Order: sequence, then C-alpha cells, then structure tokens
Amino acid sequence: MPAAQLQPLLSTRATSQLSWLPWVDKHHLDPDRLRADLLRLRAFYRDHGFFEVKVDTVLDRSRPGRVEVTYIVTEGPPTLVGRVDVIGSEVPERLHRSLGSIPGRRLSREDLEGDRLLLLEAARDSGYAFATVSAQSRIDQAIHKADVTYRIDIGPRYRFAAPRIEGNEGVTARTIERGLTFRPGQSFSSRKLRQSRRQLYLSGAFRSVVLNVPDSLVSDDDVSVVVRVSERSPRTIQIGAGYDTESQFQGLLAWKHRSAFGGGQQFTVSARGSAIENQASLSLRQPYVMGSRNWLSLRTFVTREERQEFRQIELGGNILFERNIRTRTTFFFDTSAGLIDFKADSAFTEFALGFRNDRRDDFLDPSNGLLVNLTLKEKGLLFGSDREFIELAGEGRFYRSLPGRLVLATKVLGGALFDLSEEGEIPNIERYFGGGLSSVRGWGFEELGPRDASGAVVGGKSRLEGSVELRARLGRYFGLVGFVDAGNVDSEFEAFNLGSLRWAIGSGLRYLSPVGPIRLDFARRLSEDLFASRHQFHLSLGQAF
Repeated sequence: MPAAQLQPLLSTRATSQLSWLPWVDKHHLDPDRLRADLLRLRAFYRDHGFFEVKVDTVLDRSRPGRVEVTYIVTEGPPTLVGRVDVIGSEVPERLHRSLGSIPGRRLSREDLEGDRLLLLEAARDSGYAFATVSAQSRIDQAIHKADVTYRIDIGPRYRFAAPRIEGNEGVTARTIERGLTFRPGQSFSSRKLRQSRRQLYLSGAFRSVVLNVPDSLVSDDDVSVVVRVSERSPRTIQIGAGYDTESQFQGLLAWKHRSAFGGGQQFTVSARGSAIENQASLSLRQPYVMGSRNWLSLRTFVTREERQEFRQIELGGNILFERNIRTRTTFFFDTSAGLIDFKADSAFTEFALGFRNDRRDDFLDPSNGLLVNLTLKEKGLLFGSDREFIELAGEGRFYRSLPGRLVLATKVLGGALFDLSEEGEIPNIERYFGGGLSSVRGWGFEELGPRDASGAVVGGKSRLEGSVELRARLGRYFGLVGFVDAGNVDSEFEAFNLGSLRWAIGSGLRYLSPVGPIRLDFARRLSEDLFASRHQFHLSLGQAF
C-alpha cells in the first residue's frame, strides 16, 4: 500500500514547521492515539485482503524535545479472489461485469459491500421491494485464495400504490405528489424513491424528507410509500453585506415566501447593490410543472449598471423553464424582454438555451468533481432591432484531491458573439471584457481586451480564458494557493489563437471561514500591456472558481 493512502488513517500527526504561529497547533505524542493507529492500520490491511499483516512502531527520541515515529508494516501475501457465485436470482450480464470482486483480484471488504449493494439495488429497482442480499467469503489461508458467494432472496414483486403524505402543513399533499417521480401502478423502484426525495428537496420548502415502505402498508402486490416531510419556515428575510476589490461594498435585502399559494411556489422580493450594479426584482418559481422534474420561473426586474466607459438602466422580465434531466444535470430555456434607459426604440428580446452538469462535491470550496456550462443565446430578433446577434459560450471546471491535503483546480471558459445586423454594432454592454478577481488576475477589473485610440477598453467579440490553481491547507483555518492564469479578448475571433493568450502568475492566502473562503490574491502580469499595472491585488469571498 502506498504511504499516501495510509497517512490519512493516522491520528498521530507531525508538528508543522509553522508551529511558532499562534493559530497553528502543536502535536504531542499520545500513547493511546499510537495504539489506535496500530489497530486502525491492521484493520485497514485486513479489509484489503492482507490477513497476515504485522504492524509495529519505532520511536526515535534522539532529538531533545522531539520524537520521530516510524510505522513498520509487514504486509504478507494478499488473499486473491478465486471463484465468484451469485445464487438465488438470474443476474444480468452487465451486473457481472460491474462486480468489484472478480477472480484474480485482491479480496476487499469494500468490494464485497459494494457488490452486495449493487445487487440489492438492481433487485429493488426491478420491483422487488423487500429483496435481501448477503455476501460470504470462504478463505483458504494455505493458498491465499477466497471463494465469494452472493445470495439473493428477491421475494415477491411489487407495484407502487397511492402514496401516504404526512407532516405537511402549508404545502398541499397534491403538490408533494406532483414532486414524486413514480405513479400508482408503476413497478416498484428504489431509484425512483431516491429521485423523488431529491426533487422534493429542490423545492426549497422542506427541512427534511423521508420516504419509506413500512411492512404494514404492503397489500398483495402493491406498496404504499409513506412520504414524511418537515417544512421550513414559510417566510424568511435575508440581509447580507460584503466587500471585494471590484464591486466594493455590496448589500442584499430579500424577502422570500416558500409556499406562497400552497403549491410550493417561491415568491421573492429582493434588492441588491454595489458600485457596479444595483438591482430590484420580483420573482415567482413554480415547481413540478407538467412533471416532477420541471420548473417554471417568472421574474421582473430593474437594473442599473455602471462600468468604466458606459452606464445604462434596464427594465425587463423573463420566463425560465428548467428540466432536471438527471440528479445533477439540468437543461433550460430562457426568454426575456425589456427596455434600455426607458426608450421605446431600445426594446429587446432574448432567447437562450442552456445545459448544466454539476458534479462538484461542494458549492463554495470544491475538492473533487466537474462542472460544465453550455449556453446558446440570441438577442434582438423581434421588435425590428438593428442589433441582432448570437452568442455561443461554454465553461468547464475540474477539481481533483491530491495527497498532502492538496487540491488541483482547473478552469476553461470561452465565448463568441456573431453579429447578424446589417447596420449597427454589438452594444458595449453585451461585449466581452477580461481581467479581474475571477478572470485573468494579472489585470484589473475589465482591463484586458481591445482598446480604442484613447486607450479605453471597448470589449470584444470573442473570449478565451483558462486557470490552474494548486490549493493547500495550512491547519484548520488557513490555506495557500499558487495559480497560473491565461486569457485574451479580441475584437474579432483571434482570442482562440493560443499564441495570443496573455499570461499572469500569482499566489494567494485563504481564510476558511464558516461562510466560505475569504481570499486575498496577489498576481503578476507576465505579458506586456502599456495600460495595465504589472501587479494586482484582489480581495473577495469564495474561491476564484
């Protein structure tokens, strides 16, 4: 076993070289923890097929005031899987290929339990609501082989009956039933129970959701699922304030009703403001529209934006339809309309199609997972606008945990604007700008991009950016980051020419607060730019991506 895989098992820790700092803990030798480490290592090896493992320690006290602990592991020969039998049911061939316990592979408790749950899930997804699966291994120590047997007792097959709703007060039972992904008469499936639980949580109306099938509610070949919910407070007020080096001081005030009309509708009145943007809005979000996976949102808003070279007031509204394709995958269609600066000749319409797949393990500070966003947008087709264009944009983020409490984070995003107007030009407010605390950090906010004769940034029609960060934790509350950013914005489509990318490097400090990482980044521009400072500081809440 590699040392990096064993290190997280140990409760005995080395004292950091930064222990002289008041917030970095010192670690002292604890005999009880040392004994627990030995037992934990031995159990870990046995769970992975090393039944003759021996674990010991050597303590070196030659340095005054310090002790070096060495763990000595004699693994012994591993026990390999010999024969694998599945008894009690005809198992599809695809499941045989998915089993972790296969002949010639090292015996593992994790594989045995994973295979047992895989077979159990397959049986219960096929209508056998009370199927059971057991896993047994017969070990021959002399030849270090183990024969594995899975026994399946499927029992009778069931269909869903009408569900029984309990615990609801403000949200109607009919709304909860619309959120379920199964209907009476359908074949029983435990997967649909999990999906239903998630869909009910997504409504935002419930503090807890439990779905179970008590034996007492089983009649003949039907099962009645009990859906027990605990509702959240229907009305809440949210007040927030913050600061970063771009938006400067920010404020938020919002009032939300989580079941405005008894059907799980979320009605929200909100106002937010910063040095860049001020907005007031009313929104209504209706869950379970023509199916448990569909959501419809209506919103009206007034927004005032102020950037370096332009400002505008936008009054408008939009209708958003979302389809939850899978647990973490969403497709949406958004249509909006509005006026710019309250001028009748500035009326616009916008249509957008989008796809989002979010498999990150944490929203604020992910350490593993993948995020993909794709968007196709058209603006200006109706009302005879002379400023019609199409936008194609995409973003991908990837996170991977590494040994030593490190996280590798990467991001790539890009977009292109295609002008369809015979006259006119894509408005400044719609163009791409680069640079800033969530962009290429070697430049200030929106300082990266094409400029006019006076040196003012005018934005571009294409953008490409990428970032790589290596994130390390220092103790419980602090972290360090090293990063490389690259990107470009171009007035046409040269941004996708990799030779034209502008580069920056930097490092940052993170304070891991309960509300998310507070970050301070220092970046140095590597590419030449006569109009931008060589160094930039960025302060904000949350990771850069």
